[in-house]
Formats: sequence, C-alpha cells, structure tokens
Amino acid sequence: MAGDTVDTIELEVLLELIKQSRRRELVRFLKEHYIEDARILLMSRLPDSKSMDKGLLCLLLVNQNVYNSRYEDFWVLFDNISGDKEIFQKYYKQKAEIVAFLGCENSNDNTFDPDKQYVVTREKVGRPRRVLNDEEKSAIRQLREQGMGINKIAKDLQINNRLVMVYCRELS
Repeated sequence: MAGDTVDTIELEVLLELIKQSRRRELVRFLKEHYIEDARILLMSRLPDSKSMDKGLLCLLLVNQNVYNSRYEDFWVLFDNISGDKEIFQKYYKQKAEIVAFLGCENSNDNTFDPDKQYVVTREKVGRPRRVLNDEEKSAIRQLREQGMGINKIAKDLQINNRLVMVYCRELS
C-alpha cells in the first residue's frame, strides 16, 4: 500500500458500495460508533462496487470524543471477506499512534488532520531474509559448474533449497 492516498468517504456512500449482508460486523460497528460529523478514511483503494463484496477493507473512523470534545477517537477497522466468512478486527488508537502509523508526510508539525490527504508509507515488516555470504555463493557456483543439482547442493551445504535456487537463477 505504499504510495496509496487516504480518501475520506461518507458513511452513506460506503454503505451503498458494500454488500451489507456480507460485511455485517463492519456495518454493525459503524452504525453503533458513527457520530454526526465523524469522518471515515478509506485506507485501502476503493475497488469497483462488484469487488466490495470480498477481500480486505481497511478504514479509519475518526469521531469526536463523547466525554471530552477537545479530543477525538480513532478506530482502525479491518474487514476481510474470505469465502463466506467475515473476519472483522477493530483497534482503538491514540492520535499519536495514528500519526506514526500514517507517516503524515504532508505534515511538518506531526499533527493529523483528517480533512487532508496523506500518502501512506509503511515499513516492511516480518522476519528478515537470510542472505548468502561470499563463501556460500562461491561454493554454490563451483558445485553448479560441476553439474550438481540444486537439492543436492542445498543438502551438502545445509542451505535452504529455495535460497540456492534463487541464487542459481541470478547466475544465469
């Protein structure tokens, strides 16, 4: 999603675009938590109306805080339709967490204004990939030149066969 823009969408428009019978949990949550003048920011691109019935929909609901009007409530909502099953997740976040999550490249003072458009930038997450060192690369190259197969090389050098295969592709 890097480089996607965040667009504001009205609740009525969103409810018209999605198939409410498929996204029941999302619709129920929005109807319970939506307050007048609230803003819904679409974090994932809005597909055509036919594909709103399946896949992941990521929203940010920004409401005025019920208890203190100087503050706002931020809900990050994920609704995924996989097959016939809806997986709905919601997270309540503080303003600082939302600013950090979005990156807020358009803002110099690190504040979040829901009426502006922001470019979403996210760091790649997950386990770091293993990288072959120079000794392993030269050993793979030599064994491959001798005609040895990828699986045999991987077993002899105790390296994952996918890693050996990717390196052999780079050689050719």
